[in-house]
Amino acid sequence: MVDKIWPSLQVSEQELLGKEHEDLNEAVQNTFNSAKSQEAFLEENASLWKSYSDLLNVLQSSIAKAELPEEPASTLAAVRSNFCNVQNALSHMQVRFCAESISSIR
Repeated sequence: MVDKIWPSLQVSEQELLGKEHEDLNEAVQNTFNSAKSQEAFLEENASLWKSYSDLLNVLQSSIAKAELPEEPASTLAAVRSNFCNVQNALSHMQVRFCAESISSIR
């Protein structure tokens, strides 16, 4: 269709339409490139979000598994005992967290 109309146009009209065609092609290419960049950015952020979400799940699981005795401390010995229990629970949580983190990465 264009081949039939093109010869009937004046040179100035052909130049104008040619320029408009080039401009539109450039705009389409720029839009495509921008969309590709945005897609890569969103995919990277989605990957980061997935990693964050996985890590959060591991942390929540580790915290939920922590069993801390809730004994009221009325003496210094009881405070020391509770403190040791908390330290032990923290140590076990850290070990479980590391193990679960490593297994979730694989």
